[in-house]
Amino acid sequence: MEKVKFLRTFFTTKCTKDTKYNSKKTKNNLIINVVFFVEVWELLSQKCVYSKGRVMDAVNTFQVFDWLWTSGQISEKDINQIQLDGFTTVINLALPTSSNAIKGEAELLANLHINYINIPVEWELPEVEQFELCAGLLSDLHERGHKIWLHCAMNMRASAFVYLFRKLILGQPEQETIHPMQEIWTPNPLWREFMDEVIGRFT
Repeated sequence: MEKVKFLRTFFTTKCTKDTKYNSKKTKNNLIINVVFFVEVWELLSQKCVYSKGRVMDAVNTFQVFDWLWTSGQISEKDINQIQLDGFTTVINLALPTSSNAIKGEAELLANLHINYINIPVEWELPEVEQFELCAGLLSDLHERGHKIWLHCAMNMRASAFVYLFRKLILGQPEQETIHPMQEIWTPNPLWREFMDEVIGRFT
């Protein structure tokens, strides 16, 4: 993350000297946005090692349980690998219009006889009902013996949903529920508020 540290220092200096960025709030927002996009750029440039040493195109690939894996956007090559490894259902929390969405994901999966479910969670407007739907699907599909791949664009939405699922539905302790979210990101204020709302609904 050296690029992040450099840009944070650079923009702090720039904002201090430039009168356009005199406002502390404006300066902080600019720095936060720059750092966020640099971190996303670095994540997009990475490959993730999947089980048995296989390399996935999808970023932030993590195993949660033997029946549940999560990741960022999967590629056509990833889909073929997922099918070979016995996954029966893919749940996508990203919008079809996401910048890294692949064309015809549903058709690619259907051709391999893999169930596909899209719950389009808007990044700036996640809904409690969408989590409830996702949690219900995870519980029901697991009970029916399905092996599930849950993804979004960067595994930020998905990891937040997994955290809530493990905490609220499975009742697991915090040190377990935090995986894999803590390895991927720290929820921003909007998502922290959403998560608190979900927790409030269930408690």
